[in-house]
Amino acid sequence: MKTIAVCMLALSLLLAGCAGSQVATTPGVTPITQEQSANLIAYQTLMAGKQAYDTTFKMLAVLYADGILTEAGKKQAITLGNVYVAAHDQAVTNLLLGKDPGLASVKLALNTFLAYAATVKGVK
Repeated sequence: MKTIAVCMLALSLLLAGCAGSQVATTPGVTPITQEQSANLIAYQTLMAGKQAYDTTFKMLAVLYADGILTEAGKKQAITLGNVYVAAHDQAVTNLLLGKDPGLASVKLALNTFLAYAATVKGVK
C-alpha cells in the first residue's frame, strides 16, 4: 500500500506540471479569439492543478492512515491545502466574472502544497 501511495504522489506531482498551454483547433471551425483562448488555457490550468491537488491529498490521507504522515504533518498539509483551495476558488470566480484569474497565486499555493507533500517520506 505504501508503494502505491508513493507512486500516486509522484504521478500527482507530474500532473501539476502538465497544465495545458495549447488550444486544439478543428479544421472547418471558426478559430476562437485570443481572449477565449486565454480563458480556455486558464480553465485547463485550473483543472490540472485541481486534479494534482485532489490526487496528492488522497495519497497523503493514505500515508497518514499507514502511520507515515504524522499528526503535525497532517495539520500542515491541511493548512497548505486550504491556502491552495482558497486561491483556486478565487481564480475560478474571477474567471467566471471575466476578470484576470490570477493564476500566479494559484500556482504558488499549489507548488507550496506539492513541495510539502514531496517531503513526506517513510520516516515517522
